[in-house]
Amino acid sequence: MPFGTGNHIEPEALEQYSMGTLPEPQMADFEEHLLICAGCQDRLEETDAYIQALRAVAPQLRNARVPLLERLIPGVMSPLRWRLPVWAGAAAMVALVAVTGAEWSRQRGTPREPVVVVLEASRGADPISPARAPAGSPLVLSFELTELPSYTSYQLEIVDSTGRKVWGASAEARNGKLMQNVDRVPGKGNYFVRLYAPTRELLREYGLRAE
Repeated sequence: MPFGTGNHIEPEALEQYSMGTLPEPQMADFEEHLLICAGCQDRLEETDAYIQALRAVAPQLRNARVPLLERLIPGVMSPLRWRLPVWAGAAAMVALVAVTGAEWSRQRGTPREPVVVVLEASRGADPISPARAPAGSPLVLSFELTELPSYTSYQLEIVDSTGRKVWGASAEARNGKLMQNVDRVPGKGNYFVRLYAPTRELLREYGLRAE
């Protein structure tokens, strides 16, 4: 597609250039026109801002509920956007990032990386110090099963210092190891992780301290 000094670059070509998808045969004419046309330079800057805003908001848009988006910015999902100035669309998307992010944080909280906790049982007279974990953080409990009866699955529990159950799950063994996600450890304090056979026979008990 030729770009002469008397014509401006089409919006579709500006978007393709901004996203790096403009066909190579059009590139020379495009950049030649862009060098001498201040209007198209300004439009390209606006298009770049719009594309960056779209990329920033994409993860939230994949997870956010459509009714919420329509309530925050009526018509954001409709063809009306294409009739707005580029800068207006970019500003709307940037605002949507902030609002949707705040809504998401209120509903889900800020995600935290799980902490791997390796649990070991005492094999002698001296007890092993309890494993430590940050209170309120998601965990991955890791067990070695080499000295335990072999089952395809085990039962797990976390109890507090009074013996009250605060968490429980069933976990499958793989390659002599057992790993299980825990959404979060309760508040600070001392806990015990209990490992049961499928018949509810207690096999091991491990200390866990949340700090």
